[in-house]
Amino acid sequence: MPKNLTNALSEIKSLVNKGVQLYQAGKRAVDDVKNIVAVMRQLKTDPLSALNHLPQALSGLDQSLGAFSDLVGMRSVLDSVSPYLNAVGEFVQSGQAIYDTLSFAKTSFEQLDIADWDKGFAIADNALNEVIEHIDNLATTTAEMTAWVVLRNDEEENNENRD
Repeated sequence: MPKNLTNALSEIKSLVNKGVQLYQAGKRAVDDVKNIVAVMRQLKTDPLSALNHLPQALSGLDQSLGAFSDLVGMRSVLDSVSPYLNAVGEFVQSGQAIYDTLSFAKTSFEQLDIADWDKGFAIADNALNEVIEHIDNLATTTAEMTAWVVLRNDEEENNENRD
């Protein structure tokens, strides 16, 4: 493979890999929040105890927002990769949807209080469930992108061994 093509492919692989890593970091943080919110849900009849878990949930949402914000920030670069890997287009759009829904979820959790606990928690919980659904729907696309990166690694190793 010509050196300039190898370099371009390596750059594309690096961008795709970074996007996948950001998605995975954001997903791990959302998984942590999901577990914290499950505890809060069990304490639904005791809002004061449930609210004691709120700082952890907000911290996890901040971590996830950071990862998905970085992913959204890569949008223009990742869009340039989509002609070479179709899955990237869906990945970028879904990343934006996840970020937007996460922002709404965080705002909803920040507004929780004892006075309007049932209604407020339901809104925040539903927003988080929507985030989880977006992330779950993106799993196949992310796996496809990861496989593409792995295949490119194998090709590069095979080319290096031929020299």
